[in-house]
Amino acid sequence: MVNVKTYVANVNSVYKHQPKYVLGHDSFEECDCIGMCKRALKMAGNSATGLSGTNYAARYTLKNFRKITSVKQLKLGDVVLKGRPYDPKEE
Repeated sequence: MVNVKTYVANVNSVYKHQPKYVLGHDSFEECDCIGMCKRALKMAGNSATGLSGTNYAARYTLKNFRKITSVKQLKLGDVVLKGRPYDPKEE
């Protein structure tokens, strides 16, 4: 499991490289949406194997989610991922 703060920092690190959008890639030079997530997770030591969507990645690899109960809790630029509590029995 990867801490949300680490994950977001790693996504920002990938973004700073301004990778070219290339479907199916997950490098600093070329990536697609899930590729950026995979690269961020790999940077944190997660294999990211089998991940097929950004919400799936968040649901099964991130910990320390903050529950959003109102749009008033959000500010411009926030990233919202759909998640649920971690259940180790699902691994």
